[in-house]
Formats: sequence, structure tokens, C-alpha cells
Amino acid sequence: MCFEPIQYLKPSCIGLCQSKGADGLIATALLEWSGDRSWPVSVYLMGTAVLTLTAIYFAAETFKNNLDEEVGK
Repeated sequence: MCFEPIQYLKPSCIGLCQSKGADGLIATALLEWSGDRSWPVSVYLMGTAVLTLTAIYFAAETFKNNLDEEVGK
């Protein structure tokens, strides 16, 4: 998904790839905070999934649009 050629790279994929670098640190901190219980990590991952799906839902569709036009014309 995130390793397609750059002309096909979707903005949601760019955000996903950038944010997943810190997930290991966040998950480790959540495990330490909760005393090695996994439910906080699960809640965190569900929250990021909901956030990603919400962003995809509200993203503007650009298929068949002329992207060279200035906005407002």
C-alpha cells in the first residue's frame, strides 16, 4: 500500500507511513503504564484507525479533476 510509485501515493498513505514510526514507542509506553496489559494498545490502535478512516471520508476526491487549475476560478 505505501510502497506504490510516487505518482500514485495517496495523502492518507503518506500520513499513515509517517505516523507509524512512533507506534512502537507509544505502545511500549502504554504497556509500561498499564502494567503489561494490552487493552490500552488496542484502544490506541482503534483510535488511530478511526482517525484515519475519518480523514479518508472527508478528503476531497480529485479523480478526473484538473489539478492545474487555480482554486476559486
